[in-house]
Amino acid sequence: MNITHPFKTMRLPLFVILLLFAMQPSYSSEIPLAQKGEMSLAEWDYKSDPLIDLTGDWVFYWQEFVDPAQADALAPTFYAPASRWNDYNIEGKTFPSHGYASYRVTLHDLPDLPLTLVTSPMPTAYRVYINEELACEVGHVGTDKESMEPMSREVVIDLPDGVKEIRVTIHVSNFYHRKGGFNRPFKLGVRKAVRDYTRSYTVLGVWQFGALGVIGLFFLVLYTFRRKDSYILYFAIFCIALSLRPVISVHYLIAAWIPDINWHLMVKLEYLSMFMGSLFFTLFIKSLFPEQFPNWIVKLLACVLLIMSGIILFFSPNVFTWFTIPLQVIVPTGVIIFIVVTAKAIKAKVDGAVYAGLGLFVAMFSVLLKVLEFTEIIPLMATLIVALDLGFTFMMSLILGTRFAVQFNKAETLQLETEQQHATIVEQKKEVDFAFEQLGEKNKEIIDSINYSKRIQDAILPPAALVKEHLPHSFVYYAPKDIVAGDFYWLESSDDLTLFAAADCTGHGVPGALLSMLCNNALNRSVREYELTLPGKILDKAREIVIGEFENYEEDVQDGMDISLCALRGMELQFAGAYNPLWIFRNGEIIETRGDKQPIGLCDDPKPFTTHTFTLEPGDSFYIFSDGYVDQFGGEKGKKFKSKAFKALLLSIQDKTMEEQHIIIKQEFDAWKGDLEQVDDVCVIGVKV
Repeated sequence: MNITHPFKTMRLPLFVILLLFAMQPSYSSEIPLAQKGEMSLAEWDYKSDPLIDLTGDWVFYWQEFVDPAQADALAPTFYAPASRWNDYNIEGKTFPSHGYASYRVTLHDLPDLPLTLVTSPMPTAYRVYINEELACEVGHVGTDKESMEPMSREVVIDLPDGVKEIRVTIHVSNFYHRKGGFNRPFKLGVRKAVRDYTRSYTVLGVWQFGALGVIGLFFLVLYTFRRKDSYILYFAIFCIALSLRPVISVHYLIAAWIPDINWHLMVKLEYLSMFMGSLFFTLFIKSLFPEQFPNWIVKLLACVLLIMSGIILFFSPNVFTWFTIPLQVIVPTGVIIFIVVTAKAIKAKVDGAVYAGLGLFVAMFSVLLKVLEFTEIIPLMATLIVALDLGFTFMMSLILGTRFAVQFNKAETLQLETEQQHATIVEQKKEVDFAFEQLGEKNKEIIDSINYSKRIQDAILPPAALVKEHLPHSFVYYAPKDIVAGDFYWLESSDDLTLFAAADCTGHGVPGALLSMLCNNALNRSVREYELTLPGKILDKAREIVIGEFENYEEDVQDGMDISLCALRGMELQFAGAYNPLWIFRNGEIIETRGDKQPIGLCDDPKPFTTHTFTLEPGDSFYIFSDGYVDQFGGEKGKKFKSKAFKALLLSIQDKTMEEQHIIIKQEFDAWKGDLEQVDDVCVIGVKV
């Protein structure tokens, strides 16, 4: 049976995950803080940070709904941050979950442009006053359980234009939830930035809800055709439970779409989607690997999750909202159990175990982020979680596709053994053909996405016209192994100096392409931001930037870049290399200068890169290249081309123009490779002076 290698299949999901992660918004300027209920926005750099959190100390009135018009005349109970009041410990005083309070902050020095306030979805009920005017009320606040009506959702409030000072007063009441006060700080932003922010999380939520919901319904329908495979049912229900999360938590989109929705129902669905999703995920893994997953562990986990789900169904939020605390123990424990079970399955070579291991890694990371986000240990990471969830469902689909492929082969064997089972086999074949058709459509989408990624990578390569402008007698032979490449060429110029390079990033295809974009950016920053022109110094700074990009990863990332970098000013040539060399051809001789034996990335004993300086003579030719050309297998014996043959080839064409050399080098490579597969990306740059 011919099944695609799992690591090759992972390229697109990994690309999408990293690309969406890169889309996470990040701001660098200093955010103003409220001090004793006063926040000056005079220093707010709204161009760099168009959307900020209203953090710092607000005026806090416990067990009071202060009149916004009289607020200045009242002494505050305390000054407190915009967070849950049951977490406060102010001057030795703590506060219970249930109660009511007022918060107030005065915003000074507002910029003269349209501004919008984004509220935080309080656990139960709140109302917001702008100056003395009621701007919104979510639910109905009250001084006791009977007089309040709970609800949770965000509200977007456009602030009055042309004012320099605004007072924000908030009344909050909670008698139904273990959390009282703010879930997250309110946000203030430029109106367009706020619209973009709300649109982005709405689109992400709807996209995730729709994608996971459709996948879940698809496998639920598929289960009706093959009911003996219980893992299809468990996976379908798990996907449906997971699809609810984007609309019934965090931003509570469903409350915006259905304003009259019952708050108790919404909160129950929020918690049930987490616990029931975990239950059916456990059953899914058990059905995939029954021999590796001990029954007693499954029964224990299922019992705990069922009891908690039952309590959620039949008890009030005052009880089950405390379940986020034991969930912080259940999820890490489950993660460890699933890792052990999957490792055993991989060792036993169970069908689909490798895909399951990859998928479980993504899924458990996603679930872990959801729990940490749900319990407010980490901030919101919506884009990354969406990418992880969709990547996980893609990999789980590969497991089901593998299982169907195995069943199909078994069905063909049974058809030869007995005519009695013919009808059953035909039905199974229809099911498998249906699944393959769906997978074929997915494969087309993958290829289309990679082709689009090539357009993105091509955008970072210098245009041919730019290369010819600064290196008139030159050629660039660039031949990616796959649609996108880990090799790239680079050029930067200023005044009479031209910097150019041939680079080889770890891997090829999508992983190599992702790394090439990071390394290309490191070269650009080294020259444009740090104004470096000496090749060795540029490589030193590029290595520092690349290592810095990976420093937050929990494990050491050994990926990096080999490179030949040249600086040409008139007849003076400077060179620095990371492993890759420079060859200068002069009067039939070759002057070879090797690069330093260290990469642009982590290594055991990093040293400054060496800059070599040469005075060129008229008629000299020089070449820089990646290892893809010399490492290509081919010829009559299927051996590598090697550096010796490449030197001989270049030496034999020194009387040719650079355009002719380009054609000859390409033709020689194609002839040598023949019908064999290209083993790596190829990049060769030749220059004649």
